[in-house]
Amino acid sequence: MLPVAVASVLLFVSGVWWTASVLLAQFWERHFETPGRRAERLQERKRHQDRVSSFVGAIMLYVPSVVTLGLALDGFLDARVIFYARGWSWSLPEAAALQLFGAILVFVALPLFTSSVYLIEKYAYSKLPKERVLVQGGPYAYIRHPMHLAAILLGIGWVLLAQNFAALVLLIVFQGVIVARQEEPELVETYGDAYRAYQRRTGFFLPRWRRFK
Repeated sequence: MLPVAVASVLLFVSGVWWTASVLLAQFWERHFETPGRRAERLQERKRHQDRVSSFVGAIMLYVPSVVTLGLALDGFLDARVIFYARGWSWSLPEAAALQLFGAILVFVALPLFTSSVYLIEKYAYSKLPKERVLVQGGPYAYIRHPMHLAAILLGIGWVLLAQNFAALVLLIVFQGVIVARQEEPELVETYGDAYRAYQRRTGFFLPRWRRFK
Protein backbone atom coordinates (compact mmCIF):
# COMPACT_ATOMS: atom_id res chain seq x y z
CA MET A 1 0.00 0.00 0.00
CA LEU A 2 1.07 3.60 -0.53
CA PRO A 3 1.99 5.55 2.61
CA VAL A 4 -1.23 6.87 4.13
CA ALA A 5 0.01 10.46 3.83
CA VAL A 6 0.56 10.09 0.07
CA ALA A 7 -2.81 8.46 -0.52
CA SER A 8 -4.50 11.08 1.64
CA VAL A 9 -2.96 13.96 -0.32
CA LEU A 10 -4.04 12.43 -3.62
CA LEU A 11 -7.59 11.93 -2.35
CA PHE A 12 -7.70 15.44 -0.89
CA VAL A 13 -6.48 17.20 -4.04
CA SER A 14 -8.84 15.21 -6.25
CA GLY A 15 -11.75 15.77 -3.85
CA VAL A 16 -11.14 19.53 -3.82
CA TRP A 17 -10.85 19.56 -7.62
CA TRP A 18 -14.11 17.65 -8.02
CA THR A 19 -15.90 19.93 -5.56
CA ALA A 20 -14.59 23.03 -7.33
CA SER A 21 -15.78 21.65 -10.69
CA VAL A 22 -19.28 21.02 -9.31
CA LEU A 23 -19.49 24.52 -7.84
CA LEU A 24 -18.10 26.08 -11.01
CA ALA A 25 -20.71 24.20 -13.05
CA GLN A 26 -23.43 25.98 -11.11
CA PHE A 27 -21.65 29.33 -11.56
CA TRP A 28 -21.14 28.80 -15.30
CA GLU A 29 -24.77 27.82 -15.79
CA ARG A 30 -25.95 31.05 -14.15
CA HIS A 31 -23.25 33.15 -15.82
CA PHE A 32 -24.13 32.01 -19.36
CA GLU A 33 -27.85 31.68 -18.71
CA THR A 34 -30.07 33.25 -21.36
CA PRO A 35 -33.15 35.28 -20.36
CA GLY A 36 -35.41 32.54 -21.70
CA ARG A 37 -33.72 29.83 -19.68
CA ARG A 38 -33.77 31.98 -16.56
CA ALA A 39 -37.52 32.57 -16.90
CA GLU A 40 -38.07 28.83 -17.40
CA ARG A 41 -35.97 28.00 -14.34
CA LEU A 42 -37.88 30.42 -12.15
CA GLN A 43 -41.19 28.97 -13.33
CA GLU A 44 -39.95 25.45 -12.56
CA ARG A 45 -38.98 26.60 -9.09
CA LYS A 46 -42.42 28.08 -8.47
CA ARG A 47 -44.10 24.86 -9.59
CA HIS A 48 -41.56 22.78 -7.62
CA GLN A 49 -40.82 20.70 -10.69
CA ASP A 50 -38.13 18.00 -10.73
CA ARG A 51 -37.44 18.27 -7.01
CA VAL A 52 -36.78 14.55 -6.70
CA SER A 53 -34.46 14.41 -9.70
CA SER A 54 -32.64 17.52 -8.47
CA PHE A 55 -32.16 15.93 -5.06
CA VAL A 56 -30.83 12.71 -6.60
CA GLY A 57 -28.56 14.71 -8.87
CA ALA A 58 -27.19 16.68 -5.91
CA ILE A 59 -26.43 13.46 -4.05
CA MET A 60 -24.54 12.05 -7.03
CA LEU A 61 -22.55 15.26 -7.38
CA TYR A 62 -21.60 15.77 -3.74
CA VAL A 63 -21.12 12.19 -2.51
CA PRO A 64 -17.66 12.06 -4.16
CA SER A 65 -16.70 15.22 -2.26
CA VAL A 66 -17.82 13.79 1.08
CA VAL A 67 -16.14 10.41 0.57
CA THR A 68 -12.81 11.59 -0.84
CA LEU A 69 -12.36 14.48 1.58
CA GLY A 70 -13.59 12.38 4.50
CA LEU A 71 -11.09 9.61 3.79
CA ALA A 72 -8.34 12.18 3.26
CA LEU A 73 -9.11 13.86 6.59
CA ASP A 74 -9.06 10.50 8.35
CA GLY A 75 -5.67 9.86 6.81
CA PHE A 76 -4.27 13.28 7.70
CA LEU A 77 -5.33 12.86 11.32
CA ASP A 78 -3.91 9.32 11.30
CA ALA A 79 -7.12 8.29 13.02
CA ARG A 80 -7.48 5.10 10.94
CA VAL A 81 -11.20 5.02 11.75
CA ILE A 82 -12.04 4.16 8.13
CA PHE A 83 -9.13 4.93 5.83
CA TYR A 84 -6.49 2.19 5.97
CA ALA A 85 -8.46 0.70 8.88
CA ARG A 86 -8.74 -3.04 9.27
CA GLY A 87 -12.17 -4.20 8.19
CA TRP A 88 -12.69 -1.18 5.96
CA SER A 89 -9.70 -1.45 3.63
CA TRP A 90 -8.43 -4.28 1.51
CA SER A 91 -4.99 -4.91 0.09
CA LEU A 92 -4.83 -6.45 -3.36
CA PRO A 93 -1.63 -7.88 -4.87
CA GLU A 94 0.59 -5.03 -6.07
CA ALA A 95 -1.61 -2.68 -4.07
CA ALA A 96 0.71 0.33 -4.40
CA ALA A 97 0.89 -0.06 -8.19
CA LEU A 98 -2.90 -0.27 -8.39
CA GLN A 99 -3.22 2.83 -6.23
CA LEU A 100 -0.85 4.73 -8.51
CA PHE A 101 -2.80 3.54 -11.55
CA GLY A 102 -5.98 4.74 -9.86
CA ALA A 103 -4.39 8.12 -9.21
CA ILE A 104 -3.41 8.38 -12.89
CA LEU A 105 -7.00 7.64 -13.93
CA VAL A 106 -8.29 10.27 -11.50
CA PHE A 107 -5.94 13.03 -12.62
CA VAL A 108 -6.53 12.29 -16.29
CA ALA A 109 -10.28 12.30 -15.76
CA LEU A 110 -10.50 15.48 -13.71
CA PRO A 111 -9.36 17.95 -16.42
CA LEU A 112 -11.53 16.05 -18.91
CA PHE A 113 -14.51 16.43 -16.57
CA THR A 114 -13.91 20.13 -15.87
CA SER A 115 -13.42 21.11 -19.51
CA SER A 116 -16.49 19.11 -20.57
CA VAL A 117 -18.63 20.67 -17.86
CA TYR A 118 -17.55 24.17 -18.89
CA LEU A 119 -18.50 23.61 -22.52
CA ILE A 120 -21.81 21.89 -21.81
CA GLU A 121 -22.83 24.55 -19.29
CA LYS A 122 -21.89 27.38 -21.65
CA TYR A 123 -23.56 26.08 -24.78
CA ALA A 124 -26.36 23.76 -23.59
CA TYR A 125 -27.57 23.68 -19.99
CA SER A 126 -27.68 27.47 -19.68
CA LYS A 127 -30.04 27.77 -22.64
CA LEU A 128 -33.45 26.67 -23.82
CA PRO A 129 -33.41 23.66 -26.19
CA LYS A 130 -34.09 25.87 -29.22
CA GLU A 131 -31.18 28.16 -28.24
CA ARG A 132 -28.62 25.41 -27.71
CA VAL A 133 -25.53 24.98 -29.84
CA LEU A 134 -24.21 21.50 -30.59
CA VAL A 135 -20.88 21.36 -28.75
CA GLN A 136 -18.18 19.97 -31.03
CA GLY A 137 -15.07 21.58 -29.59
CA GLY A 138 -12.54 20.43 -27.02
CA PRO A 139 -13.02 16.79 -26.01
CA TYR A 140 -16.40 16.81 -27.80
CA ALA A 141 -14.49 16.90 -31.09
CA TYR A 142 -13.55 13.25 -30.51
CA ILE A 143 -16.21 11.66 -28.30
CA ARG A 144 -19.84 12.50 -27.65
CA HIS A 145 -19.96 11.99 -23.87
CA PRO A 146 -16.61 13.03 -22.35
CA MET A 147 -18.23 14.23 -19.12
CA HIS A 148 -19.81 10.84 -18.42
CA LEU A 149 -16.62 9.03 -19.44
CA ALA A 150 -14.64 11.19 -17.01
CA ALA A 151 -17.07 10.37 -14.19
CA ILE A 152 -16.69 6.64 -14.82
CA LEU A 153 -12.88 6.88 -14.87
CA LEU A 154 -13.02 8.87 -11.63
CA GLY A 155 -15.15 6.22 -9.93
CA ILE A 156 -12.74 3.45 -10.92
CA GLY A 157 -9.69 5.54 -10.09
CA TRP A 158 -10.93 6.55 -6.64
CA VAL A 159 -11.79 2.96 -5.72
CA LEU A 160 -8.34 1.74 -6.78
CA LEU A 161 -6.65 4.64 -4.98
CA ALA A 162 -8.59 4.32 -1.72
CA GLN A 163 -8.94 0.52 -1.66
CA ASN A 164 -11.63 1.08 0.91
CA PHE A 165 -15.19 -0.23 1.11
CA ALA A 166 -16.50 3.30 1.69
CA ALA A 167 -15.13 4.27 -1.72
CA LEU A 168 -17.35 1.70 -3.45
CA VAL A 169 -20.23 4.17 -3.17
CA LEU A 170 -18.32 6.28 -5.71
CA LEU A 171 -19.18 3.72 -8.36
CA ILE A 172 -22.61 5.36 -8.57
CA VAL A 173 -21.02 7.37 -11.35
CA PHE A 174 -21.38 4.24 -13.51
CA GLN A 175 -24.89 5.53 -14.04
CA GLY A 176 -23.21 7.86 -16.49
CA VAL A 177 -23.38 5.05 -19.07
CA ILE A 178 -27.15 4.81 -18.64
CA VAL A 179 -27.61 8.58 -18.68
CA ALA A 180 -25.47 8.97 -21.79
CA ARG A 181 -27.47 6.35 -23.67
CA GLN A 182 -30.72 8.01 -22.64
CA GLU A 183 -29.44 11.37 -23.86
CA GLU A 184 -28.73 10.22 -27.41
CA PRO A 185 -32.37 10.20 -28.67
CA GLU A 186 -32.98 13.55 -26.96
CA LEU A 187 -29.93 15.03 -28.67
CA VAL A 188 -31.06 13.72 -32.05
CA GLU A 189 -34.45 15.32 -31.45
CA THR A 190 -32.84 18.63 -30.47
CA TYR A 191 -30.19 18.91 -33.20
CA GLY A 192 -31.58 16.62 -35.91
CA ASP A 193 -29.30 15.88 -38.89
CA ALA A 194 -26.45 17.87 -37.36
CA TYR A 195 -26.30 15.41 -34.46
CA ARG A 196 -26.63 12.38 -36.75
CA ALA A 197 -23.63 13.62 -38.72
CA TYR A 198 -21.80 14.24 -35.45
CA GLN A 199 -22.56 10.64 -34.39
CA ARG A 200 -20.95 9.35 -37.57
CA ARG A 201 -17.78 11.37 -36.97
CA THR A 202 -17.29 10.66 -33.27
CA GLY A 203 -17.32 7.73 -30.88
CA PHE A 204 -19.57 7.25 -27.87
CA PHE A 205 -16.76 7.01 -25.29
CA LEU A 206 -13.76 6.31 -27.55
CA PRO A 207 -12.64 8.23 -30.66
CA ARG A 208 -13.34 6.73 -34.06
CA TRP A 209 -9.93 5.78 -35.44
CA ARG A 210 -10.94 6.44 -39.02
CA ARG A 211 -11.16 10.12 -38.06
CA PHE A 212 -7.38 10.20 -37.88
CA LYS A 213 -6.70 8.38 -41.15
